[in-house]
Amino acid sequence: MSDEDEPTTSNENPAPTGPPDRVMILFMGGRHEHAITSIQRYAPDAVHIVTSDDFREQYVRRLNDWSKKYEFRKGTVQSVNDLFESTSVDSLFAKAFEIIPHEYEQTGNITPSRWYVGLTGGTMHMAAVATMLTNLLNATAFYVIRPSDGSAVMPNRHVLEFPSLSAMSLATRIVKTDVELLMEEGTGKISDLSQKSNIPKLLFHKMINHNLLVVDGSGEEWALTPIGHRCFSTIMSGAMYGQLKFIEEMKIREEEANAEAANEEQNHIYFG
Repeated sequence: MSDEDEPTTSNENPAPTGPPDRVMILFMGGRHEHAITSIQRYAPDAVHIVTSDDFREQYVRRLNDWSKKYEFRKGTVQSVNDLFESTSVDSLFAKAFEIIPHEYEQTGNITPSRWYVGLTGGTMHMAAVATMLTNLLNATAFYVIRPSDGSAVMPNRHVLEFPSLSAMSLATRIVKTDVELLMEEGTGKISDLSQKSNIPKLLFHKMINHNLLVVDGSGEEWALTPIGHRCFSTIMSGAMYGQLKFIEEMKIREEEANAEAANEEQNHIYFG
């Protein structure tokens, strides 16, 4: 195996230092231009690629070159040999999930909510797998668009971000007055937010874990993230708020009904 095939490695399970790495996972097909745009947009600490065996050698070489040019840690190139078979979805998932232990071995500290998953390249079902992977990891999905007028793609203008389903679901559980407060202020002291809002401490930490909010190094200041702004803007847009709130309420009712049914069944078994 050549040096190009080998991902950049470090000591196994090193002691975590600093914030967790921002990892990018790109699902790739024949076109590769969007990968460069993605790297320029996010400046990741490490990049991995998921593709088919047909393109493996090309992306091993490109990832090696890109890692040197854009100064990120070279990740792995994961490839499948059954892309157009019925088994391809399972294979793509299996290969993508191999990235997780690799990252832990490299840094000893992984936070998938800081990860980015590209939906642009490859086939439609690769994009579907990438989307599901994003939601399972609670990562950020993104898509690079090509301007219809044929102009050059700009990293800061032509990359669309999509919040995870879990982030959207959590956003709908926050009462409207608190959402309005978060949107209006955008940033501030955590102590002030706890006095002005009705957001419980547990919910506040969940919002951080779902990348809706970020806290500075001192642990005293909070700020709304771009994903948080997008989630709250979406759910506050007229009828959208009511629709999403209704869906979330229906989910809660279903969970409560299932729990009640399970409890009745247990009582029946116990008491006869």
